[in-house]
Amino acid sequence: MRPKILIALAAALLLSACATSQQIPAGKPIRSVAVVSAIPETLELVYIGFTVFNNTDEVVQIDWNLDAVAEAAATDLLNDRYEIRQVTINKASLRGLHRGGISLSSFRPVAEELQRQVQPGQADAILLIDGLSSYEKGNALYKEFNMGPRVGSHLREGRSIGVLYEVVVYDGSTFEPIAFSIDRMPFFENAGPPWSGQPWENVSDRDKRAMRKLVEKYIRGDLAQQMVRLGFIVP
Repeated sequence: MRPKILIALAAALLLSACATSQQIPAGKPIRSVAVVSAIPETLELVYIGFTVFNNTDEVVQIDWNLDAVAEAAATDLLNDRYEIRQVTINKASLRGLHRGGISLSSFRPVAEELQRQVQPGQADAILLIDGLSSYEKGNALYKEFNMGPRVGSHLREGRSIGVLYEVVVYDGSTFEPIAFSIDRMPFFENAGPPWSGQPWENVSDRDKRAMRKLVEKYIRGDLAQQMVRLGFIVP
């Protein structure tokens, strides 16, 4: 196994308590996987200042090709163990289908849409990195805290960056959801360039590149954790 994957899997074990997940059922035969990412090209910029009058919350369009990053990362993690197949999905049709919930049944509206679009049996499982069906704001998130000096042990300054999505596994023949992992944490803490709440168009190209690299790094590391929690990879 490649060293970078071993490092990512080690991190997965340390951070696995930060998610809600249900593993692929024991004994479920999966030899081939179709990997599909549906992460919108949106970035939410949140600035929390010393008073509410300093706060900002802006969602902007980005062109960072997050789906390609996610699909490549998941494929790299899985292709030593599974045959990777291709399926074509109209990703926009997934928007708003998952209304929340942390049970397999809550993903059935997405499963029904997949069934309308995908021929059964193209893969044993469809791995959907789904940032479309639940989130209304930006999926990549950059948050800056600047609430004054540290008070005791409470940190009142810093920043965090990450990406919001759900990873769901659907049976490739019946399209029933069989496993999921929803991760709300962890974000990278105190990473990235400082940001004072200015509009996106006023952020320098250098800082935008730094944010993009962190988002890409987050996706690669987080998906390594998700593959462990789903049961695709046993460290």
